[in-house]
Amino acid sequence: MSIDSTTNKLLIFIVIMLVFKIQAQDNSIVHAIISGKITNVKDKVFVLKGLKDKIKTTLEFDEKGNFSVDLTSPKQEFVLFEGINKAYIYLNPGDRAYLTANADNFLKSLKFTGDSAPLNNYDVGTDNLYLEENRDFKQKYSQNESEFSTSKKEWIQKYYVFLENSPGLTKEFKKIEKRNIYYGYVRDFIRYEKFHKKYVENNDFVVSENFLDEFKNLDWNNEQDYKDCHFYSHLISDRINSNFEKEKKTDENKLISKIKYINKSINNQYIKDQLLFKNSEYNITYTENFQSFYQAFLEGVKDPELKSKITKTYKSLVVLAKGKTSPKFINYENYLGGTSSLDDFKGHYVYIHIWASWCPPCTKEIPDLSKLNNKFKQITFVSISVDEGKDKSKWREMVKEKNMNWVQLYSDKNWSSEFIKAYLIKGIPRNIIIDPQGKIVSANAPRPSDEKLTNLFNELKI
Repeated sequence: MSIDSTTNKLLIFIVIMLVFKIQAQDNSIVHAIISGKITNVKDKVFVLKGLKDKIKTTLEFDEKGNFSVDLTSPKQEFVLFEGINKAYIYLNPGDRAYLTANADNFLKSLKFTGDSAPLNNYDVGTDNLYLEENRDFKQKYSQNESEFSTSKKEWIQKYYVFLENSPGLTKEFKKIEKRNIYYGYVRDFIRYEKFHKKYVENNDFVVSENFLDEFKNLDWNNEQDYKDCHFYSHLISDRINSNFEKEKKTDENKLISKIKYINKSINNQYIKDQLLFKNSEYNITYTENFQSFYQAFLEGVKDPELKSKITKTYKSLVVLAKGKTSPKFINYENYLGGTSSLDDFKGHYVYIHIWASWCPPCTKEIPDLSKLNNKFKQITFVSISVDEGKDKSKWREMVKEKNMNWVQLYSDKNWSSEFIKAYLIKGIPRNIIIDPQGKIVSANAPRPSDEKLTNLFNELKI
């Protein structure tokens, strides 16, 4: 054998080993497959969505209800949606999971086999327990304190028993999950006053002095439980929200003052960082004064990765400041026929309402938007729908039904439209004002129902 031949074989071997090493280190290229059989699917639509990567996949079934989905996402949790039904599915890279269900009784019939089956079956079981416990939410919280307390103590034992009797779960998982169940129990007690007040229609109701004594020594700065127990993280968020609402209001922007409140109220830095990020990721895009918002965020956060993410959003917002040239949409389908682009409206103030037919807060604004359209004739009102393709007919039906006789457009790629992404739109309704020269007046304009909008129009003398 020649030296060159030996060298070439050695190089090929090294390259192969490097590829295997890279694949072993990078979970994102290791496939996970979930397959199964769902009977009685009929015209039902099942959608699988990754909670980390947000990628959605619509399941395709054969004539017997069989399906298979090949996933290349890293370890994460998925949600399988069918209408209002949903099931959480945990998958590790390389997993092969199989499920069976009857679409007519989805959660009750859902069963898993294969990899991660013990965890997924446990999760389905707890979902069913939760639905049973909260079947009549109003009745649950309308009970008096003694009845509610007795009922909750019975239910927490049911969850504990189900946990202990679920096969295949590790001791460590059971230890953590028992704490999580307890925090769900605590959370229900703490929010009892709020919901009881609502359902018995008594705004003066206050729980008795010793109602929450059982939890007076609860640790509100437990970093490990915040990481491990989702009910604990919800509990912390609820407490922050409740206490913040009770504080004396100031004239300062509410979203900014919320960030400042978190800064001063949370002692544990990890929990503070997480809450600051959760309250900034979307909210920074909903405030005109994003510079002050960003500064308040920076004053409290320490985690460099979270700081970097919000900084990236902040830098994107800078180009959406008042006076900057607006991003454009081009050739959006017009309800009346043909297409329209933002440049078609140059020479006029343009008020853009981003909405969808399935969004109640959006459709609630339609009557006020109609009034403004009739009052301010020198403003071009434009509604842009982000309805998905399957709901396009609903968009057309609603425009006709509600007599929306101003400019009605349909975005080219709904949420993935370049215009929607350029304005960092994370939720709807969202409203934008652009001046006659195509410059941004407000990237977060008031809603049609808000009198601040009319005041703004008057200030602009239009």
